[in-house]
Amino acid sequence: KGYSSQNRQKGLEATYQHLHRIDVVCTSLQIPMKILFIPDLYKVDKLKSQTDYVNEYKNVFRDLLPKTIFPLGFSFKHDYISYEDIHFTDTGNEKFAEVINAFLKPL
Repeated sequence: KGYSSQNRQKGLEATYQHLHRIDVVCTSLQIPMKILFIPDLYKVDKLKSQTDYVNEYKNVFRDLLPKTIFPLGFSFKHDYISYEDIHFTDTGNEKFAEVINAFLKPL
């Protein structure tokens, strides 16, 4: 919200370029790469399914989309402190810790 759409687009492009370079290195070393997405507090209440997230971020993650995990079940009201303080609440931290544990368990 505090960024112009042009600055946001530049930031998203830079994010993709950094992730793409990491993916190239991982691929060259035969290490699988996964991206664990932290739900965007400005969109968390609008995006309710994997399909919603894929449609919203397909132009950001592009070819990395199959390697991206979008956790579900978060809400702004319960899981974020405020728009000014963009951190998780204790509940949000606990939920995201569960997501991380579930992701790491099979490894």
